[in-house]
Amino acid sequence: MAEEQVFSCSAYPVNNSYREQTVYFAYPEEINRETGMMLLISGFGGNPEANVYKKMRKLFAEEYNLVVVQSTYLGMEFMGDSNQAYLDNSQLAELKRLLPDDIKNKVFPENAKIDLTPLMDPALPFTLTITTHMQLNETEDNFAEMGPLQAIDCVRALQLAYEIIMDNGYEINLDRVIAYGHSHGAYLAHLCNRFFPDLFSFILDNGAWISPVYLHSPRVLSQKINNLWWQKIFSYRIASQKYDPQLYDLGFLYNGFDNKANIVIYQGVTDNLIKHEVKQRIFKPVRHVIFNMITPDKVDGIAIKSTNHGDADFVELFHKEVRENGDLLSIKGRKNPFDSVEYIKTKQNTYMFDFFNGSPRIEVVTNLN
Repeated sequence: MAEEQVFSCSAYPVNNSYREQTVYFAYPEEINRETGMMLLISGFGGNPEANVYKKMRKLFAEEYNLVVVQSTYLGMEFMGDSNQAYLDNSQLAELKRLLPDDIKNKVFPENAKIDLTPLMDPALPFTLTITTHMQLNETEDNFAEMGPLQAIDCVRALQLAYEIIMDNGYEINLDRVIAYGHSHGAYLAHLCNRFFPDLFSFILDNGAWISPVYLHSPRVLSQKINNLWWQKIFSYRIASQKYDPQLYDLGFLYNGFDNKANIVIYQGVTDNLIKHEVKQRIFKPVRHVIFNMITPDKVDGIAIKSTNHGDADFVELFHKEVRENGDLLSIKGRKNPFDSVEYIKTKQNTYMFDFFNGSPRIEVVTNLN
């Protein structure tokens, strides 16, 4: 049976502030020279503590002889759901107008914070629709960054797990280093691949977006809780900060890129977050890519559930890939994936990605001489 370890470690600093990340890695009962590695990356709102990820880590480790690594990344805690809401003056006035006095007194207790819990009570005698902005409590040192720094956290987790395995006297097959992600997780896998081009032998992309849509517009979640219809609006700090948009854009990053990894992409035609024709156009000239456009006839009800955004069974999709493209998971004779230097020039800056003292980093380069 596969075993798992969990540890905390220092993460790449933000604004020179110390922070930590939590790394989870499962490993097979016997680690041998054929044991490969997998970086499993959580999607938007995903949590490595979720049962589905716990199951995947141990299952893939045992069934496919892999060290399966997953990690928290910068601002992950702000990317899930929340019930911490704030209402502007017009929303407050409208809610007070709609509520009968007995419920209003519970929602607006004297000398206390607003409590929306009574609106979720099954005994609420009418259907109510509210729209609120959600309070995220992001800071300048800890926020849902959605891009390069999250990718670096993922790479650091993989590199640390590799070091632990090696320090314990085991060998790892670096010809087989896999990345697997859904939605934002798959997008981060592409960033890792672009910033550290020798890292992966294989990437499985289930519905990666081209760039995070919440860089440009708020995230809106609609929930029905008994008789309450609740529309939640999440406005992320990164959208109002100065960032380099080209460093977030797969269209820019993959343009002219000498890709080395084998990449298999699954992209639904009714995905409401991604323009599938644009994504297909981006990856058409990229080497070593298999692009699967999910049309209704490709939905098998087992691995692929629908043509919507990343609607797949994560476990069955990987099984399907091993059956159909198992020979792509390894690339013979690869160089050490944790020893690379990559420069990326955008309109704003030139960036260097490398492993400094063994750890991945990003630096703005002012002089290439």
